[in-house]
Amino acid sequence: KVGPGVSAADRQVTYTIHVGNDSSEKTWEDVVLADVLDPGMVTLITDSIYIDGVRLNANQWAYRSGILTIELGDIQHGKEVEVKFNLEFKRDAGNKRYENIVTATGTIDGQKVRATAKAPIVQILDDGITTDIHHGIFYGCADSQGSFSGEWQPNRNIFIYELATTAIVGAGILSSN
Repeated sequence: KVGPGVSAADRQVTYTIHVGNDSSEKTWEDVVLADVLDPGMVTLITDSIYIDGVRLNANQWAYRSGILTIELGDIQHGKEVEVKFNLEFKRDAGNKRYENIVTATGTIDGQKVRATAKAPIVQILDDGITTDIHHGIFYGCADSQGSFSGEWQPNRNIFIYELATTAIVGAGILSSN
């Protein structure tokens, strides 16, 4: 659920990905997990990335251009690796659908191997039409913990459209119905 007044924790979803090797007696080598995330809809919670229950440090994964990359190493026959991480949906992601697709690549006997999986589609419920931009206008900018300061950031441009939409919604002229 997203919208004004919805806490950051209530806007989060946890993804659990199992990457396994069911090849016949062979090791899947140099396995790399790549998950394409939509930075327009979600924020990766960077301290929530785990492999087999162990939290990863920032130097053990990469997140560039909306792609989360984690090197999993070698996976023996019959074994699997569990990857977990949290995403937080942005306040303006309401009434949209989010589909997460993840790919693992590596080699078996020198041949490239690729596996792709899709998570169930998440339907994001909207608790209003206020976006992150509008929320920032009302409550100021958030700090690294997600708490709103009541102050705007220096050099934060606010566009006339944002102010006008906020004023219209605030006056009750436009509603989410």
